Amino acid sequence: MKETSNYQAYGLSTVITMIVGIVVGSGIFFKADDILIATGGNFKLGLVILVLGATGIIFGSLSLSQLALDNQASGGAMSYFEDTWNRSIASGFGLFQLVMYLPSVPAVVAWAGALYTFMILDIPSSLEMQVGLGLVYLTVFCLLNALRRIWGGYLQNLSTFVKLIPLFLIALAGIFLGKGSLPLPAGVTPVEPSNQGMSFLAALAPMAFSYDGWIISTTIVPEVKNPKKNVPLALILSPLLILFIYILYFTGVVHYVGEGFILTMGDATINSISMDLLGPIGGKVLMIFVLISVLGVLNGICLGGIRMPQALAQRGVLPKTMEELHPRYQINLRASLAFYLLTLFWMALHYLILKFNLLGGRDASEIAIVFSYASYILLYIRLIQGYLRGRYKSFFKNFFAPIMATLAAFLMIGGALISSPFYVLAFLLLNTLVFLLGTKLYKEDKDERIPSQKNHQ
Repeated sequence: MKETSNYQAYGLSTVITMIVGIVVGSGIFFKADDILIATGGNFKLGLVILVLGATGIIFGSLSLSQLALDNQASGGAMSYFEDTWNRSIASGFGLFQLVMYLPSVPAVVAWAGALYTFMILDIPSSLEMQVGLGLVYLTVFCLLNALRRIWGGYLQNLSTFVKLIPLFLIALAGIFLGKGSLPLPAGVTPVEPSNQGMSFLAALAPMAFSYDGWIISTTIVPEVKNPKKNVPLALILSPLLILFIYILYFTGVVHYVGEGFILTMGDATINSISMDLLGPIGGKVLMIFVLISVLGVLNGICLGGIRMPQALAQRGVLPKTMEELHPRYQINLRASLAFYLLTLFWMALHYLILKFNLLGGRDASEIAIVFSYASYILLYIRLIQGYLRGRYKSFFKNFFAPIMATLAAFLMIGGALISSPFYVLAFLLLNTLVFLLGTKLYKEDKDERIPSQKNHQ
C-alpha cells in the first residue's frame, strides 16, 4: 500500500480557489489579443478556442488525478512518469522542464512585465528596452527566491488576490459600458478583421499559455479531504470557473474596443481600455494591478524553477554539487544560478524571435507548453492500458477522459504547426531531443537515492 499524507487540510472550496489561483495568471492579459488575431478578429471563434482549452484541462486533470491519488507521497508530473514508465523517462521529462519549459515561460512573462511597466510610465519603448528591463525583473526574482524565500511567498499570496481585480473590472465595464470601438492613436494604420479559414486553430497555442499551470494542481491531492470525491469535482468545477472568468474578460475587452482595435493595438489594448475607463490616474492604478499579476506569475515560476536542478541532481542527471542545500538559504545556490542562466538564454532567444518574427507572432514558450501537453500523452496511454488490463475501474476517468485529453493534445500540436510550420517543427524537434538526452543522462547507480513509489506498494 502506498504512503499517504496524514494531513488532509483542504476542502472542496479551498482546492477550487487554489487551482484557479494557479491557472489564472498573466497569460490572459497579453494572450487575449493573440487569440483574436489568430482567428482574424472572429469573436465567436475566439470563444470556441477558450472552450476547447477548458475542455482539454478538464479531461487532462481528471486523467492525471488518478496518478496523483496513486502517488500521494511525492506527487508531481516527474514522479508520475517514474511510476507509470521508469526513472529514465522521468529524467527526460525533468530535463525538458528545466531546459525548455521552466526558463522559457519566465523570459516571456518578464518581457510582458517590462512592456506594461513602460506603458504605466508613458515611456515609448523599443524591443531592446523591453528585453533589458525584462532581464532586470528576471534577476530580481531569481535572487529574491534564492536568498529571501519568505518574501517570494508573500508576493505570491498578494498577486493571487490582485490578479482578479483588473480581470473582473475590465470584463464588467466592457459588457455594461462597452463602446464597441475606440479611436486609434494618430498615425496608426488600422488592421481589419479577415477570414482565416482553418488557420484559426493557431489560436490554440496562445490559449495553451493562458491555461498553463493546471497540472500543478494535481500535486495537492495528498492534502485534500475526501480526495476520491473532492478531487474529481474540483478538477471539473475549477476549469469551468476559469472558463467563465476568461469568457467574461474576453467578451468585455471585445465589447469595449471592438475587434479591429484589438487587431491593430495588440498588447497595448488593455492599457488603452484602462486609460479610457478610469482616466490617466485610475488607468495607471489598474495597470499597476495588471503588472503585479504578471510579476506574481514570474515570481511563482522562478520559485519552482530554481529547485528543478536539485531534483535532477538527485537522479544523477546533473552533478551532485547541485543537490546539497545551502545551510542558511536552504536551497542549492549553484542550481539557482544554473536556472537563472537558462532564463537569460531564453530571453535572448525571445528577443531574436520577436526581432525577426521567426514564429509568426508566436513565442518560444508557447511551443514548450504545447510539447508539455504532448508529453502527457505518455501518461494518458498508461491510464488507458491500466483500464484495459483491469487495474483501473472508472470508464470515464481512466479511459474516456485520457482519450479526450490525448485528442486535445494533438489538436494543440496541430494548431501550433499551422502558425509557422518550419520553426514550430524545429522547436518541437529540439524539445524532443532534450527529452531524449535526459533519458540517456539518467544514471542507474542513483536508484537507491530516489525510492520509487512502487516500493511502497
